[in-house]
Amino acid sequence: MILSLLLLLAVVLAACGGSGSTSTKPRKPAHPNSLTMLANEQDAYTRNFNPYNQASVISGTQGLIYETLLSINRLDNTVKPWLASSYELASDAQSITFHLGQGITWSDGVPFTSDDVVFTLNLILKNPAMDLTSIDAAVKDVSAPDASTVKVTLNKPFNPIVWTLGGQVYILPRHTWSGVKGDPSQYADANPVGTGPYIVKSFSPQLVDLVKNPKFRIAGKPEVDEVKIPAYSSNDSATLALQKGQIDWTNLYIPDLDKTFVALDKQHNHYWFPSSDDVMLYLNLTKAPFNDLQVRKAISLALNRENISKLGEGGYEPPANPTGLVGGDIQRYIDPQYAGVQFKQDAAQADQTLESDGWTKGSDGFYTKNGKQLA
Repeated sequence: MILSLLLLLAVVLAACGGSGSTSTKPRKPAHPNSLTMLANEQDAYTRNFNPYNQASVISGTQGLIYETLLSINRLDNTVKPWLASSYELASDAQSITFHLGQGITWSDGVPFTSDDVVFTLNLILKNPAMDLTSIDAAVKDVSAPDASTVKVTLNKPFNPIVWTLGGQVYILPRHTWSGVKGDPSQYADANPVGTGPYIVKSFSPQLVDLVKNPKFRIAGKPEVDEVKIPAYSSNDSATLALQKGQIDWTNLYIPDLDKTFVALDKQHNHYWFPSSDDVMLYLNLTKAPFNDLQVRKAISLALNRENISKLGEGGYEPPANPTGLVGGDIQRYIDPQYAGVQFKQDAAQADQTLESDGWTKGSDGFYTKNGKQLA
C-alpha cells in the first residue's frame, strides 16, 4: 500500500466541514457547501500551481484547475470522455486519435482547441522533467488535423497510451504557457488558467482558497462551491484537525483508524485506499548472497508476513500473496483456484533450505558458507 493514497473522509452534508467537536454525535457543517482538504502536510505553501512541478506544486490542486483528455476510473477500469468527447486507438495500437469536446473554454474565456493539446504534448516531449508518465518512450509525432482533433502517432504498439497520455497528462493553455521562459517544469504558474472546475480565489502561505470556475462547461458542476487547503506542519497537527472536524478530506497516515477516527462519528467518518503494489524487499541479485536462489527462498520462508502487515503497515495492507495482487478492488482478477492462497512462514524449512545449500549454522545462530557469514 502506498500510504499517501490512504483517503480519510469526514463526509457531512455532501462534503461540508465539521464543527470541531470530537464527540460521536454527527457534526453540523461549519462551512456549508465547501470542502476543506489536505493532500500533503507542510509548513507553508509556495504559490505554485504548475502540475508538472512535483517538488513545489500545491498538492491536490492539479486536477481541480487542469484537466486530462480522458477520465479513467481505476476502480472499474472504465474510460469516460473528458476534454476529449471520444477517442480511437488504432487496431495496431500505433496511433490514437482524440476528438475534443465542443464549447470548452479556458477560465479566462479563450476557446480550448487542438492547438493547446499539441502544444502541451510537444512541450512535454522537449522537456523530460515534465514527462511524468514517460510518454516520450512511445510517442513519435503529434498533429492536429483540425481545431477539434488530435492524432498521436506512436513508435511502437502501446495500448497503455490511453492511460499514460489520455488519462494522466494535464493539458495546458498555449496562449499563456507559450511565453514561459527557461525550464517550464520550474515555472511557478502563480496565476493558473485552466479548464477545470476551480479557479484560485486567494492565496497565502497558510491557506489556498479555490472557488467554482464560472466558465466550467458542465452545467451545475461542481456541486461544492469552494475548496480550502490549509497548511499543517506535521502529521500530528493535521490528524488533530481531522479528528476535530476541521478537515473534510485528507490522505494522512493514522494508526488504528477505526478507533482514532471512525469511532468519533461513525455516520460520517470513513476511510478508503485503492489497491496498489505490494510493499516488498528488493534484493540485489548481482551480489552474494542474494544471487543464490536458495538463499532467497530461505528468506521468503522465514518472513512472518502477518506480523509485517500488522506491525509495519498498521493492518491496512494485507500480507503479500503469490499473485502479487492486494486490495479488495482487484481481487476479481485472481483465478478462483488461487484466491486465498498465502505464503506461509516456515522457519524449519528455511533452515533446511540453507543447510541443503551448504550453509552451516553456528552457535551464534548465524549461517556461514565458505567462511562468509549470512547476515
